[in-house]
Parts: sequence; structure tokens; C-alpha cells
Amino acid sequence: MAERLTIPRYSLPQEWNRKFFAIKELRPAIAKAVCFFLCQGWHPSSVEQKRIERVVIKMLGQKKVSLEEIAACYESVRPKIGIVGRENIPKEGTVIFVANHPKGKEGPLNNMWSYFETALVVFEERSKIAAVKRKPMVIMQGGLLWNFKLFRKSFEMVVPGSDYFYDLVGNSLNWPRVEIPRLDANKEILNNQKLPFSAVRHLYREGAWIIYLQGTFRNDNEFPEKATGFVSRLLETGRNIQMVPILINSTRALSLTFGEPTPIQEMPVFAQGVVDVRNWYRKSFKS
Repeated sequence: MAERLTIPRYSLPQEWNRKFFAIKELRPAIAKAVCFFLCQGWHPSSVEQKRIERVVIKMLGQKKVSLEEIAACYESVRPKIGIVGRENIPKEGTVIFVANHPKGKEGPLNNMWSYFETALVVFEERSKIAAVKRKPMVIMQGGLLWNFKLFRKSFEMVVPGSDYFYDLVGNSLNWPRVEIPRLDANKEILNNQKLPFSAVRHLYREGAWIIYLQGTFRNDNEFPEKATGFVSRLLETGRNIQMVPILINSTRALSLTFGEPTPIQEMPVFAQGVVDVRNWYRKSFKS
């Protein structure tokens, strides 16, 4: 019988319990404010608004949330997803899915719904064929840090796009957030991206990652040089890892195209041994 493993538990640091949004009485008001932001550009039903608020309150309380709960928040406008290249999803082994980071003109959750739908599709498609079923883990890179100073004190803002928002979402979904890599003139990585070892262990046990390496909303297929990060360090381990590109198109409906898998040892690299994600991804979907 195939072994079934859940994603290793990802938890926030203890210091989070001292932040202002950990105060239980404030959570409903914060949830309404976040809901207002996430409902820009579409008109959810009152039921969906309540679902969004409940999900946000659970996240603020550091409770776990499922992808299905999030999808239910935009159930009335959830489109049929077009999928191309199912045959390119490896039937076994360790896989890293690399997707672009588009933002459509309009859509649920302030146009961020496509990331949750992509994770659902990857898990469903991989579960159909994988010998060992492990939920794909999304590795999130840090967003912008939103804060402001009042009376010489800094207040953290829990708004979509902030580091704190990413941390709360990651904690609830068991999706770890890593630091954006800093490169020097020689393309050497200077900082520790703080990728939890539990996530690496999950990958090594024939698990899967989904990573959006563009690092910010873009509607093209260009990846910055900083999109290398821990992918380059995984190359150094010599492990058998398949890299699968995903092209997300969410300008109107949502469509996903899975490109052909590439062994990580065959990925193009710069002279310094840094993986060249930009050219690999570009060539994968060259028309």
C-alpha cells in the first residue's frame, strides 16, 4: 500500500504571540479590513465574504486552513481550468514545479486566486499518478514589508503583500516563507534564505514543491537572476530532482501548461554554477 504523508508542520516563531494582531478581540475587525482588500475587483456573495473573514480569523489565530476552504471563498466565480501537458508531470520521484507569477486584470482574492488553484491542480494531477502520494508544498518568497511609524514606534500591517501576511498564510497552509536571495557581483548568494529543513526532507522523500520564482506580479515569462536561490544549492547536492515549468495564464479564465521535465543536473547554469532559471523557463515555452 502506498505511503501517505502530509506536509510537515510549519509553525510561526513564538514572538508572533506578542504582535498586536494576536489579540483575539481585534481579529474580526482585521478580518473585515483584509476582506475589503481581497474583494476589490469582484463582487462576492455575502456567504463568500463571511467565508473569507472566517479564513482570515483562523489565520490570525495561527490555525490550519485547507486549500478547499480558500477555494470555497470564491465558489460562485470559480472557473473551469484548462490544463495542457498532463503527460509532462513525472510519475514518480522528486519534483520541483516552477511557475510564473501573473496577476490577471480582475478576479477573486484581489487576483491572487490563481496561486491557490494552481496548487490544487498540481496536487490533484500528481496524486492521480504518483506511486507515493505527498501533497505538494508551496515555497513562498517574502513580500514587501508594510509598516508605518507613529509616535516613533513601528506597527506591523497585516495586509496582502506584506511579510506578515505571507507568514500567516504560510503557517495556516504549511507553506514556509523563505527570504529573497541577495546576490553579489559574482552571482554568489550572500544570505541564508531560511528554508526549513522539514521542507527539504519532504522534497527528498519523493515530495514536490511549487515555487513562483519571479518574486513579484508579472505578466511575462522573464525571471530575475535572483530566481536561482536554493535551486542552485539543490543542484550541488547531486540528487535526482525533476524540474517542471508551469505557465499560468489568468488574464481571463485560468489555464495551466506543464512543460517538459528537466533533470536538475541538466539545467543551464552560469559560469559560477548558479542555475539559469530565466533561460530554461523561456526556452520551455518558446513559441
